[in-house]
Amino acid sequence: MKRTAPLLPYQRRWVQDDAKLKIAVKGRQTGFSFAAALRAVLWCLERKRTHILLSKGERQSKLLMEKVRDHLKVRGMVTKFSETKIMEHTSSTQLEARFANGSVIYALPANPDTARGYTGDVTLDEFAFHADSRKIFTALYPTITRGHTLEVISTPNGRQGKFFDLARQAGLVPDLAARPDSPWSAHRVSIHDAASEGLKVDLHLLRDGCEDEETWQQEYECVFLSDSENYIPMEMITACQSEAATLDVTPDWRPSSNLYMGIDIGRKRDLTVAWLMERVGDVFWTRAVTTLRNQPFEVQERMIRDLMDRGVRRAAVDKSGLGMMLAERLAAKYGSRVEPVGFTAPFKEHLAPRVKALFEQRRLRIPDHRAVRADLNAVKRLVTSAGNIRFDADRTERGHADRFWALALAQHAAEGSVPSVKRVSAGAQLASGALKGW
Repeated sequence: MKRTAPLLPYQRRWVQDDAKLKIAVKGRQTGFSFAAALRAVLWCLERKRTHILLSKGERQSKLLMEKVRDHLKVRGMVTKFSETKIMEHTSSTQLEARFANGSVIYALPANPDTARGYTGDVTLDEFAFHADSRKIFTALYPTITRGHTLEVISTPNGRQGKFFDLARQAGLVPDLAARPDSPWSAHRVSIHDAASEGLKVDLHLLRDGCEDEETWQQEYECVFLSDSENYIPMEMITACQSEAATLDVTPDWRPSSNLYMGIDIGRKRDLTVAWLMERVGDVFWTRAVTTLRNQPFEVQERMIRDLMDRGVRRAAVDKSGLGMMLAERLAAKYGSRVEPVGFTAPFKEHLAPRVKALFEQRRLRIPDHRAVRADLNAVKRLVTSAGNIRFDADRTERGHADRFWALALAQHAAEGSVPSVKRVSAGAQLASGALKGW
């Protein structure tokens, strides 16, 4: 029979901890989802019970159920697995594993409505990244009054949201004192802790893969970074994430006539970013966030034209500095569908509040992606000595909040006048090679 790798000490501590309330602040790549799935399986094998695994999205809930399946397979257990739609008006699905003794494990993406509809032991996986985390916790907390357990696990995601509140109560934020009467059994495992307890990992390789020190600290070293100076809080950003919003144009997507695009031009340190979004009702759905680094202008122009030829109604292009030539060439080809704009401080002051309003009103859907979140959270609102307002971000190896400004330009394009555009059918695009590379 196939055997799983032995548990590492910190994984064993989690599996053997029977506290009603447990919380873990953990670094990425430490195997906590593996341990959480194992604990759910062992408890369900012990006696009849219900265990709910809530993840931040559909993809994550499926991955967690795959771990449940692997644990059962190793033990030679025959279990019935099924997948059903949660509610008729949503596309979300509920995965379930039913045991011979009557136990059941549910895995599903988290939201307040689905959370309220289940009773049993609960594991909140990557809870810092759940949209509506406070409402989800409020809906679930009463389960412990009926004898069930509540487990909360996550990598930090800034000093905001319910997970940060719970970690602070439990004493897992080093510079903040724990609540004296904290009911939480607390676990903290950074990547360094995991390596010291036997995790086989190349720390240097992991560190080299991080674009900056802040990412390394938060993703792997369990540091809760403050975003108090940042214009759009991380909690507001994660609330607008959706798995239906995409970084790349998907093959089955059929665009409408309400496509808008913003292009922020860079060359060496800064990225060139094209943010393509589609207006559906009063909500803007991200369909592509295409980035290029240190590419010739002819490559950048080809990328932008491929997107424009999908039927973009209007695009706003940064014409400042390096962008002038590209903006002029695109305007010459597409006429009034392309607006070259100068990225002056007053213009940024006009753009940034409008982007924030989209997040505040939840009229934007963005992909669940670290680099996107980081750029959107990076912009700061600064007041100069002369009393002027300035919006800017630190320039790092990953750019200069280029995705934020591409999004801001896309919104500007959508809010302007909308010239008519001749739609190009998918067949015609394929025939002309416009879809090449997608």
